[in-house]
Amino acid sequence: MPFQGLLTEPQRLAFNAPATDERGMVRHYTLIPEDLALINRRRGDANRLGFAIMLCYLRFPGRILQQGEQPPVALCVRLRPTPWLTGSGCAKVGYFAILAA
Repeated sequence: MPFQGLLTEPQRLAFNAPATDERGMVRHYTLIPEDLALINRRRGDANRLGFAIMLCYLRFPGRILQQGEQPPVALCVRLRPTPWLTGSGCAKVGYFAILAA
């Protein structure tokens, strides 16, 4: 008997995509004080932002960023108001420079 997949390709892609709507972002990507303490152990704005994004991706969709994959701009904007990313620190973080605009 031939293999029959449970999900179609578009369904599989949607299942592995990070949340980008406001409700999903609040539900999955709200950082609690324990998360912030863990993030603040990293040195430099770039490392803290990268670690926060990885932490969010591990929560939902339950995977890490693939090589060359860019996180959604909505996720980066959501993480920007955190105390350790105020001011112009985001401008120094490579492809997250869009946040400084």
